[in-house]
Amino acid sequence: MFEERTVRDTANLTMTLFRAGIVIVFLIMVVRMFQLQVVENERYQALANRNRLLRIETPAPRGIIYDSNGTILVRNRPSFEVALVPEDLPFDDLDTPDVDEEAVEIEKVLRILRADSDPEVALRMAAILFNKLGYDDFIRTVQRANVPISFLSEPAFVTPVTEDGRLAMVEPRKVYLPDLDQPLPLEGLVALVKRVVAIQSMGSASDPVPILDGVDRIRAFEISEDSFRIPAVRVIQVPVREYIYGDLLSHVLGFMGPIPALAADTYREAGYTNLNEKVGLNGLEYTYQTELRGAPGRSLFRTQHPWRRRTHDRAGGRTGARLESPPEH
Repeated sequence: MFEERTVRDTANLTMTLFRAGIVIVFLIMVVRMFQLQVVENERYQALANRNRLLRIETPAPRGIIYDSNGTILVRNRPSFEVALVPEDLPFDDLDTPDVDEEAVEIEKVLRILRADSDPEVALRMAAILFNKLGYDDFIRTVQRANVPISFLSEPAFVTPVTEDGRLAMVEPRKVYLPDLDQPLPLEGLVALVKRVVAIQSMGSASDPVPILDGVDRIRAFEISEDSFRIPAVRVIQVPVREYIYGDLLSHVLGFMGPIPALAADTYREAGYTNLNEKVGLNGLEYTYQTELRGAPGRSLFRTQHPWRRRTHDRAGGRTGARLESPPEH
């Protein structure tokens, strides 16, 4: 009798602990769900939208400069540039080691851009890629592709720069710059574009990488019509500053250029996200930089497929006015 009562009491205690454990686990799940759905709802909704939506900043058209009589002194002239989106390029298939699918796609793009038949296109593309990669990376990439490259006969002297941006107190380094007046073969341009795409992929693979600028309107439309064959290509309209009176008023109007490296931190604190953006560097272009730049708009893209996106909502910028983000539907 004593042993039977002991077994019965132990079984009841075990069942009670099991039921209490179920209740505790259920309460923990309810509290956790309440925390996720109510307390931290805004935080996780923002994280979900960050994965679902792609926000791209669209610059506003730069303001026009008039004189006191209303005569236009500076205006914008439409121009186009061709860019590649790294994430839309095909991956190199490991099952086909003899074929580089990414290089094949890039070569197809360059042929459509006529880089193999138009020397001016090849020269301009090489100059853009040289500015993006720098001297050492440009030379290494071309030589690694077994493409011959010609150098200028006169060397250039480059002063080394320390990590904090200051010039080092050492003797300048003598380098022979590549002769960018001689067009590179198509193989060299493919290797350079692939290198630029690889560098961009380390950051944001969804940001377009410009590889050619100064494209006229008719050629831009022709490239856009071929976009179904080259999904990685983007044709971007980029306004070019046009000074009506040329050099006659250059000392007053000033000029524009990319953000200087020494002033990068200042512009970044002011809200500039693209350090390659052209800003006023002198004259009225510099003095009224904030007013002329205006406030950029924002484009929202909703992800439908890991490698394809379609426009979700778009808001263009306006010069001199603040434009808030478009509503999220």
